[in-house]
Amino acid sequence: MSKLLTWRDVIDRPWPPMVDVTEATRQMTMKNATRFRGSVRLACGRIWTADEYEKRRQRILSKPLP
Repeated sequence: MSKLLTWRDVIDRPWPPMVDVTEATRQMTMKNATRFRGSVRLACGRIWTADEYEKRRQRILSKPLP
């Protein structure tokens, strides 16, 4: 049986690495949306993939400041 960690041990642990959101991730999220409680936005697949986000980011950064 594994030993449960105290909150002091857990609080200083590093976060897991971030992974890119892909179209496959979006489809899997939509398929499993009925199993978990959460955002309607996620359940409908209204999340940006890493490519979509990067395109939008570059478009916004290319505009001149007022």
